[in-house]
Amino acid sequence: MKDSYKLKIKFQGLDWKEYNFILNDFSITEILHKDLKPADASCQVSLLPNIELNNLLLGMGEFDVQAQIIKNNKIFFTGYLKKNFTIPKAQKLQPVKLEIVSGGYLLKQKVGRDVFIKTKKTVTATLKEILDLAGINYNSIPQINDTLYGVHLKPADSYHKILTDILFEYGYSFIFNQEGKIDFINLFLQNPQSEHLITGKECLDLISLNHDERKKTEVSTEWAGVEIVEDSYAFKETAGAQMGYSCFIELLPATYYRGAQDGIYIPYQSNQGEVIFAENVTLEIEGDMSNIAVQKFEPLNTKAFIKIKNTDNLFSNWIRKLNFKAEKVYVKKTKNKSKAANNTTNDKRLNIQAKYIYTKVRADILSKDLLNYYNLSNITYKFKTIKDYKLGAVVSIQDRNIGTGLVRILEKKINVLENYIEYAAETVGAYSPPTETESEIEAEPNPPQDGKEGKPGKDGKPGKGAFFPKENKKIALFNFDESKKTISIPDPYFTAWQSKIIEYDCTDKQEIKMTFEEALNNVIILSGELKNDFKLKLFFNKQNGNGAKQYLIVYKLTGNFNVTIGTEEAGTNKISQNINTETYGLGCYAVVDFRGNVWAFEGNIKQSLIDEILQNTENTLNNTALQTITNFQNEVNSFFITEKNKMLLFIQEKTNELENAHKDRLIKESGPIGEIRYFTGKKFVYGYLYANGYSFIPELYPEFYQFWLENFGNKNKKNYLGYDAFGYPKLPDLRGVALRAVDDGSGRGGADLALEYQGDAIRNIKGRVGVQGNDGYPNVTTGVFQTLDTGYIDSGTSQSSSYLRLLGFNASKVVPTAEDNRVKSYGVYPFIKVI
Repeated sequence: MKDSYKLKIKFQGLDWKEYNFILNDFSITEILHKDLKPADASCQVSLLPNIELNNLLLGMGEFDVQAQIIKNNKIFFTGYLKKNFTIPKAQKLQPVKLEIVSGGYLLKQKVGRDVFIKTKKTVTATLKEILDLAGINYNSIPQINDTLYGVHLKPADSYHKILTDILFEYGYSFIFNQEGKIDFINLFLQNPQSEHLITGKECLDLISLNHDERKKTEVSTEWAGVEIVEDSYAFKETAGAQMGYSCFIELLPATYYRGAQDGIYIPYQSNQGEVIFAENVTLEIEGDMSNIAVQKFEPLNTKAFIKIKNTDNLFSNWIRKLNFKAEKVYVKKTKNKSKAANNTTNDKRLNIQAKYIYTKVRADILSKDLLNYYNLSNITYKFKTIKDYKLGAVVSIQDRNIGTGLVRILEKKINVLENYIEYAAETVGAYSPPTETESEIEAEPNPPQDGKEGKPGKDGKPGKGAFFPKENKKIALFNFDESKKTISIPDPYFTAWQSKIIEYDCTDKQEIKMTFEEALNNVIILSGELKNDFKLKLFFNKQNGNGAKQYLIVYKLTGNFNVTIGTEEAGTNKISQNINTETYGLGCYAVVDFRGNVWAFEGNIKQSLIDEILQNTENTLNNTALQTITNFQNEVNSFFITEKNKMLLFIQEKTNELENAHKDRLIKESGPIGEIRYFTGKKFVYGYLYANGYSFIPELYPEFYQFWLENFGNKNKKNYLGYDAFGYPKLPDLRGVALRAVDDGSGRGGADLALEYQGDAIRNIKGRVGVQGNDGYPNVTTGVFQTLDTGYIDSGTSQSSSYLRLLGFNASKVVPTAEDNRVKSYGVYPFIKVI
């Protein structure tokens, strides 16, 4: 079936869209590493003329545009469009050539701010935090338990450089896989084993060998040990010290410490050496503290942020003591050097200055690995073939003219249209030169070019393409696929089985795959202690049935588990043996047929079939009972597990949104955290939460939660927002109200704090009036009127008197009142910025 390729591009603000491209210029280059440093993979494509596409390309601006190559409905390459391109135009629009590069392109951008990885952590934990901050997806991180004492990324640094430096010193690098995730690679292989054999006969051109004198006679790694100073000071302020005070610093009215209105970073100091980390740092400060306010103190890895203000607007105040006290101070001592050297008089030295190594053991490992690498990697190979080998695979290259080398594939360039791959590889094992004398070495013949016949040889030497009879063609057509195929070249070594013995150590292994070289053996010994069921996958080539043969298999295994022996062919027969004390030293004959089935001719391996059946029955009953108990426990816990998974899924969804935040820097740079904005729609807006009084999850918005604690987390203040019944902090409820500036000392009646709520009111209206009437006139004051006083007055006659009422007017009896008039808000939706 002919492969199908598609290009998908996601421009800013648009959904993924497919575009057609030309296969003629389509190639993909993958690089394992370049001089032990990460290198970007790239893809070259030429897109068909498209005016709409051209306009989108010209409008990319500073946005990073993601692209994918899809092969047969599966992701084949993931990366980002490089912004260097040309749109040619002659009489009509021409194809546009684009380059897609892997995600390392994003990691190389400057951080643009100070980033601190706090507290001492393992290398693995530090790498995870850096990758999470960068918003990059990744697969399993190598387990490295050495301790790093904090990492500081400066604004001019990049995540790419920090990751590269740390991983290199611990023997690793990284690449981006087809889906755009980071895979970690081991730079220095220990006892590498060949996975494939490559000969000149299967290559489309001659194999090229290049020798580069890279050997080193000595590799040294400079590293600094760490000394822990307990109960020490990380900083002592001594400015103006006098009269027994450790410092004497005047703060003028309404001014800040060191004049830093926005605060200041103060590096840690120690007379023992350079401070690389301080643990549990607290502030010691004395002075006129009734008027001196520490507005912020934040200890970091190697320095602390502090902001101090004299809150008195009329008089100066003094600081008489200012220290940073630390429970432990980690000090970098005098540099050490770990060396690895060869016994030679040559003077080719390499010196590595390690930033993240603090032990001699780790420095020794790096020096030895580098010395071994440079001594082995001085030979590089280049070859071209139609076979697809994995980047980083270890293969054997064998050619009668250039000898044999064990190499690792460093680079592969895939030419899709011509259906071949160009490889570059470097040696990782010993090189064996050719054994023939110069007079015996013949030119390695090439296969014929696509669609051409070979040329006859002369003077007894083979000609070009002499692998096939002259009347045979290289091109073959099949009824199910009319694309051009290469006829397989006969490889006589497949039938050259040798009577040798190979022994596999099965300890702590679940399976072993037999290589072609290992299949040359006739006797297989399985040894070691089984700790689980084990599979041995025998070599078999389904294309031509090569690998069909017999083996004598001997069990030198301990443990009580099952061994299965078969090939990787689906639906084929396999043999199985339960290992116990009775099977040690016994074995069987195994035969692989031409379809990949494995059959056994047993010897004295099952002396008591009845005992085995009884044992299997007992195991089955025990497993059934255990499974019943497990099922009951699972049912009891299922409700809690389900609810927990729902919460974890929700948190993961929100976490994924945050991990993609780097793709939209415009949101982060558009305003500070805590900013209030109004929108005419209620639909979710990235970077904002609807200010409706609901709670939020602090882990999803750590920076906003810190802002929340500092401004709205004090329950003794009127603007305290509080927590819900589950302990999650609440957002402000800004629905149905208008925003008003805080009073801030103006005396105009506003709130004292940001987001302090005030109800609506008007200024009170008061007054009074006197009313004269008869005694029988009823008291009917209502609404804003009230009776203030009553009494009698002389009417001027002796027969009667008048009754006097004093009435008052009070608007607060009817409507809310206050010292000022307040208005209500109108119909918009309030949102608060959280990233």
